[in-house]
Amino acid sequence: MMKKKRIEDIENVPNVLTIFRFLMAFAIFFLIIFKVDLRLIIILFGIAAITDGIDGFLARRYKEITEFGRRWDVIADRTLMILTVLAVLIRFFQEANREREIFLIFLTIAREIIAAPIALIALIKKRGIPQVRFIGKLTTFMQGFTFPFILLSIYYNLYGLESYMALATFCIGIISGFYYFKDFYEMLKKK
Repeated sequence: MMKKKRIEDIENVPNVLTIFRFLMAFAIFFLIIFKVDLRLIIILFGIAAITDGIDGFLARRYKEITEFGRRWDVIADRTLMILTVLAVLIRFFQEANREREIFLIFLTIAREIIAAPIALIALIKKRGIPQVRFIGKLTTFMQGFTFPFILLSIYYNLYGLESYMALATFCIGIISGFYYFKDFYEMLKKK
């Protein structure tokens, strides 16, 4: 007798928040490209970033953890950061004297540079993704704060706070990326 595969119920608030974050990434990308006021973009980015913590909290609290949510949470996080950074680079790369901000952005997304290819390979090959570690969530949290500070520093004097935040995010991100790579490698060895 063939065992029936159980279809996962993905209709819950945490998954809606994850999908919202994924879609917000594209909206933010186009708003940056079309040169909408950066303060509005920072607010929208902040809202999207906050959903990352809320969706996981709600999923655990109300026992609504799904494989769909686990996979798409990572995809939504990476999409938000990568599209936002790409749009900012496109918008500001042509402006003179923005090398410092561009460098700080690259420091902030160090983890994405390491982890995004791994997440893409896992998605394409239909492999599992590593369990989320605290250091990974901390990196995402730090990115969610650091990136807007870098954008604000374009218009306001933040007394170098954005540089310190970018450096701290870089250090945490490198450690997080290392663990993500290690966990993925160990998953591949088991299969």
